[in-house]
Amino acid sequence: MARLLFTVWPYPTHLHPFLALALEARARGHEVAFYTGGEGLSLMAGEGFRCLPFQDVDWDTVARTIDHLIARRRRLFRIRRLWASFLVETVPAQVRDLEAALAEWPADALICDIVMWAPMLVLHERRGIPVVPFSHVASCILPGSAGPIPGIALPRARHALRDLAAAIAARAAALVTARSLRKANALRRRFGLPALNVSVTAFTGTLPLYLVPGAPELDHGRPDLPPSVRYVGPCLWDGPPDQPPPAWVGEIPAGRPCVLVDEGALYTREPRLLRMAARALADLPLSVVLLAGRGRDPSALDLGPLASNVTLRPHAPLSGLLPRAQALIANGNTEPVLAALQAGLPLVVLPSIWDQAELAWRVQESGVGLRLASWTCTPPRMRQAVQRVLEEPAFRERAAAMRAALARQGGPARAVRLIEDLLRARP
Repeated sequence: MARLLFTVWPYPTHLHPFLALALEARARGHEVAFYTGGEGLSLMAGEGFRCLPFQDVDWDTVARTIDHLIARRRRLFRIRRLWASFLVETVPAQVRDLEAALAEWPADALICDIVMWAPMLVLHERRGIPVVPFSHVASCILPGSAGPIPGIALPRARHALRDLAAAIAARAAALVTARSLRKANALRRRFGLPALNVSVTAFTGTLPLYLVPGAPELDHGRPDLPPSVRYVGPCLWDGPPDQPPPAWVGEIPAGRPCVLVDEGALYTREPRLLRMAARALADLPLSVVLLAGRGRDPSALDLGPLASNVTLRPHAPLSGLLPRAQALIANGNTEPVLAALQAGLPLVVLPSIWDQAELAWRVQESGVGLRLASWTCTPPRMRQAVQRVLEEPAFRERAAAMRAALARQGGPARAVRLIEDLLRARP
């Protein structure tokens, strides 16, 4: 059996897929420990995992940097600096922490958050230890001819004008990421490693194994990925499996369709998704349940008067709610999108930040739901989108097909088997 060290930033959208993998690895007899901080320490300790906490990494400073990036009230040069601060400037502290952690708890492999760069950028070569990047998003972020442009969401269907826009967007993205690459190469030289001639993201695709918790059918069936990439399907965790659903679930009327509206664990300060859905679906023959974002106090949200068919609830595990729903409205976080598709439910997605827009395009282009552009969405447009996914059978049929496609990838069990195969193949 192997010793596996999971290295992950302590955000629920990152922690939960890692926890799903860790539980499976432990069930298969492996020893597992976590290098993390913040709320990740109590979460992992509660599940009985050993934690090797951040020491030199200043989590409070990192969290403030991420808060500024989420707020998006910054000029381009400021955003470049914030990303470089988060991704690159934390690497030396990560290396010091992980060197000490590996001295205390020698691991056979590191399972690594794709935005925690020290294992991939330094330790894989410096220590000769296998490093497995594990994505927290359902689509593969590696660049390629059919791949995404970092930070910019574009549809797969293109024409000449869109191709030109994509070329301009790709150039702009390259300018944003150039600062990070220069800093990353300076760090590699400090550790006696050669400079990279590709982006750090592209470099991670050269590692022997790269795990993506989705399916090719949700990722345009990309033909441009390196052989290291393996889709493993949803790796979801939203609480102990024996945890009962909240008592208020029994209050949802059974005689009409139920639509869930979930902010998830990553959301903007302004509750735009909840407010838009409350206005769009007011007084329709639906039961509408608004789920405040994880950690939000529903009583502090100013949504205005709610119609009789709309209720606002604190966040709750989707696993206990989706069996009562006919559709999900989400902001594009991977967890709720995959949870809905795993349940065979169609979606309406109103993205706001980061990779949410990218996943929203995949939802629409795979036919499992509809995407609403954040700058043009209005209550009538959302109402029309919800009515379409509920009334047109094609959306539910494609969601059922996607459910089967995701199930074929094997989930956490296959992910752990791939890690085992990698370790067995080592000299």
